[in-house]
Amino acid sequence: MIKTTKNSYELLQGKLTEIEKTAISGILNGNAEDRLRDVRNLVFETRQCINQSFYVAGDDEPPAA
Repeated sequence: MIKTTKNSYELLQGKLTEIEKTAISGILNGNAEDRLRDVRNLVFETRQCINQSFYVAGDDEPPAA
């Protein structure tokens, strides 16, 4: 289990939901190439959220900004 703030958790959940909806849109509407670009961008944004909101506890230090 990872302990985090409610805001960080909701931000990450929101990004994952966005990725899921974008992927489904590409499947249902037949515009997979455009949706894949959008998913790639959303994954990048999600990584940024993770890097800004999470770090490994213990002896490790938070990642550099």
